[in-house]
Amino acid sequence: MARLVLSYLQRILVICFATFWMLATATAQQPDPAQDPTHGTPALEAEFMTDGLATEIQGRLLALGFDPKGIDGKLGAGSRAAITAWQKQRELAQTGYLTFFQLELLKYFSHKPFKALLNSNPDLADKMPRMTFFDLDVEPEIPMTVQDRKAFREND
Repeated sequence: MARLVLSYLQRILVICFATFWMLATATAQQPDPAQDPTHGTPALEAEFMTDGLATEIQGRLLALGFDPKGIDGKLGAGSRAAITAWQKQRELAQTGYLTFFQLELLKYFSHKPFKALLNSNPDLADKMPRMTFFDLDVEPEIPMTVQDRKAFREND
């Protein structure tokens, strides 16, 4: 009788261990989009998006040659298509939604063309939020991911 109970206990332990191992490996294999700086989602974008920032994004896309089909502070179908086209050019995941990292990339690559566009188009400049102009006075730094920063510090 004791051998039978021990046999059942061993089987239960093996099943528990196998189940735990399968769950652990399945969870580890799924990438977390929140940790991926190149994969934009509506939820990630909503964490930092405002109407003023949407207006600035539309202006920056226009300055880079990606027509958002109007600058109105609303990221509609035209803006999403422009974001997707910009993501494709930059070889990022083409989701039509920005991550904070992608926003910093957009600011970096559009700095000079956006400044020139606003200087040549006063009506467009009037649509931009005031903070936009403070950003234009400072040369942007190259955006880095968390992994890039760690590698940079380790090699410094």
